[in-house]
Amino acid sequence: MFKQYIFLLILSLFSIQGFAAGCPDGSEPVRSISADGTYFVFECGGNSNKIDFQIINLTDFEDSYFTDKADYASSKMTNTITKNLVLIYPLGDFLSVTQNDEMDFLGSVHVSHERIIDDSQIKKTLQTVKKFLANKSCIDARGKNDLLNTIEWVLKNGFYTGLQDPLCRDVRFVMMSVSPEQRKDNNKELLRVFFHEIYHSLQNDLRNNCSGPNDLWVIEAAAEYFAKHSVSIFDNSQQDYVQSIFHWAVQNASRHGFKLEDPGVAEKGLGALRLKIEEGWLDESRILNGSLFHNCARVEEFQDNDPKIQYLKDNWFKIEKHNGTYRFNTSMTKADVKNQFLNSDEEEIETVNYNTKLDEVCRGLINNNWNSYLNINKNEFNSKGYMFIVAGEGGRCESGIGRTKETH
Repeated sequence: MFKQYIFLLILSLFSIQGFAAGCPDGSEPVRSISADGTYFVFECGGNSNKIDFQIINLTDFEDSYFTDKADYASSKMTNTITKNLVLIYPLGDFLSVTQNDEMDFLGSVHVSHERIIDDSQIKKTLQTVKKFLANKSCIDARGKNDLLNTIEWVLKNGFYTGLQDPLCRDVRFVMMSVSPEQRKDNNKELLRVFFHEIYHSLQNDLRNNCSGPNDLWVIEAAAEYFAKHSVSIFDNSQQDYVQSIFHWAVQNASRHGFKLEDPGVAEKGLGALRLKIEEGWLDESRILNGSLFHNCARVEEFQDNDPKIQYLKDNWFKIEKHNGTYRFNTSMTKADVKNQFLNSDEEEIETVNYNTKLDEVCRGLINNNWNSYLNINKNEFNSKGYMFIVAGEGGRCESGIGRTKETH
């Protein structure tokens, strides 16, 4: 596989890389210099779509930590059309969580940390983003300015992020923070989040006017499926990623309900996608190579009037653990699923060191699930219920909602 990295001469404050994946027809891309002379662009012969992937890395991680994994993800996709900019920045210690009445770039929950990057790094980052946006005609001047102002606001306030913004059909922006916990060696959660967001940036039809009743769980679950598959390759473990998929699907069903919705929509959707694969209705490769997100296929193939989709919704959570191995058992009832999980003595969770702030380790889960928790708490528990969070040594967090402190 042809691969080339370009390191810009922007002192030692941060680096940005451009790299290429192979062309869809298997040929090698042709390298040229960008218009401003600061990075390489790779173009497939006879194709006007340029394979353009840039990473701004403000962390202490080696640049190759991210470029190798982004290269891997891109190389697995077919007919990649997107030009991507990825901004990765470090955070300091956790400070607070703020709930807002209105939604903005970060949602309605802001998780703030100590800022550990300086003004000069922020300034140079904004200059690089501005260069990336300069020739993107699909974004008007106001849109570019709004994005630059938002990035500056997030960085200066030390806010947590983990998101992908489809700016245009073929232009994507990924922004993700790295906490002190995630900066530890071999952190699987950092890998998972990175692969999840990178996959979103490579989903072709997010801005193709494709809209269907099951978009949320299909889009999110596919990104999570790819992430779990990729992590199993990069962490050099023998863990069966399919067993991991089963585990997180049934756990979220037991704790967050049996509808394919938040909280835990990505993990719940894993169960539905896996069931469709095992029934022979979906080739796993279409998730892993991104072709499920070509030409609005994920809308056409996931319609509620399709009996197969209704079957998935009725059975995705019917997962049993038999002789230590998860498998589907569609004869199970919802009560069976809940009781199996509650009665299991194998689901003990190793807790983090007491010197570690729980809010720091699990800020992403709090951020993503807080709105759903508030709605469930209000509608089911008259605003008197509880949300509980448990953090594992590997940086993975789990949550649940209950009427009392004891019944979570």
